[in-house]
Formats: sequence, C-alpha cells, structure tokens
Amino acid sequence: EDEYQQEIIENMKAMEASTLADASKIDLQPEITWGMRSEIINFMIYVHSNLRLSPNTLFLAINIFDRYCSKRIILLEHRDLVSSTSISIAAKYLEEKRRTPTINQLKKIMGGEFTDFQFAETEIHILSTLGFTVGHPTCESFLDIIFTKDTTITVRHVARYLCEMSFYHRDFLHFTSSMIAYSAKILTLHIFNVQSLNCAENLRLMAANEDFIHCLSLLANHIQKPSAYLHMKYADSSLSHAAQVVEIFVNK
Repeated sequence: EDEYQQEIIENMKAMEASTLADASKIDLQPEITWGMRSEIINFMIYVHSNLRLSPNTLFLAINIFDRYCSKRIILLEHRDLVSSTSISIAAKYLEEKRRTPTINQLKKIMGGEFTDFQFAETEIHILSTLGFTVGHPTCESFLDIIFTKDTTITVRHVARYLCEMSFYHRDFLHFTSSMIAYSAKILTLHIFNVQSLNCAENLRLMAANEDFIHCLSLLANHIQKPSAYLHMKYADSSLSHAAQVVEIFVNK
C-alpha cells in the first residue's frame, strides 16, 4: 500500500470529483427542502448508530442519498425509506457480510413503516439511478491517509466530528471530501495547539486556493453552533468527548 500510495491518492481525488452531489439540482426538489436537512441527517445518524456500522459507511450513505437527490424527485413520504436504503447500500459496499443490515433490521428500526418489497424496489432504483457507481472516497478515507499512525484517537475523533458537521450544510456539497478532511485536520491541530511543520507547509501551499480557504472558514464558523444531535453523539466517552473538546475551544 505504501508503494502505491501516491497513485491511490490520485485515483481517489479523480473519483471524488466525479461522484459529488449537485446542490443546484437538489434545490429543485419540490418536497424535500434544505430546512429538513438536519432532520434527515439526524435520522441517518440514528439508523447508522443503531446498526453499529463503521464511520466510513455513514459518510458513503449520505453521499449516496445526496447523489440520488441530485437526479430523482423524492416524495416526503419516502424520505426515510430512501435515506435508510442508502445506508443499507453503503453497508453492503463497505462492511463485512456479517455486519450488513437485513431488511428486517431496517423495518424494526423504522417501526414496520415500509414493506420488504419497498426496500428492495428502492435499492434497485437508487443503484440504477447512480449507474451502479456506489463507491466514493469519503472524508473518513482521507483522514486515514492524512493522519499519521501515531495520531491519538482523540485527535481523530475531533477531526471526524468536524467532518460530520459538514453533513448539515448545503455549502459543503460544493467541496470534495479531501478538501473537507484537510480543513478538518488543520482546524483540529489548531484546537489542540499542535505545532506541525507539515501543517504549516500545507497551509502555505493551500493559502492560494480560494476554495480551501472558504471551506476552512465555513468549518471554523459552524463549530460555534453544531447540531444538538451530533453534539450529543460526540459527547460520549467512546468518541473521546470530542464535542466537549471543541466546545471548550470555542468558549475560549
């Protein structure tokens, strides 16, 4: 993997650009509004947490949902069906088979609101709409690359928390996963007051990139008012109390 890392990164960056959602197309949704986005993301985090899936699966599921919204109209009554099926597809793509959720598990979480046929039909429709291109290099996959192996788990949890904040806001759909991940890394190191020559060099090289500066400033702004549901998720000890770490930084 080390031998081919540069080629892997170049391929990931090419792929992430081709699998971005189009916010301007989502604007045209007649029933699903941006004002509902917090509810949708909270619901997907809830389902993901209940199924105990990997962080990468959540990032991919939200990308699948957004890409589908870019291409198809979603009725309000089918919102939860599409979002939960997006999680199921992402899990099938990324998780071990034994961890892949069954339709019965999804039905139980959703209170039996939808039938087996509806889940199966929705899955086929999402996959065909996306041209069966499921894969997308996520923020989590870029965090795996840009943080060294000796990075503490607390730093990783704070960086992931910042990346998940981007789920809630339309503006971030314009940015690639790598740009959000690098912005989260820079901000996280600042939160922990880590002086890194590599970090300083990255900032110097990226300073001329207006998109990067915009992404970083948006992220710095949104940490002041995170989603209450996301804050609750990252207040847990299993995630290093990342929400409190960021909150203390903001208060200072």
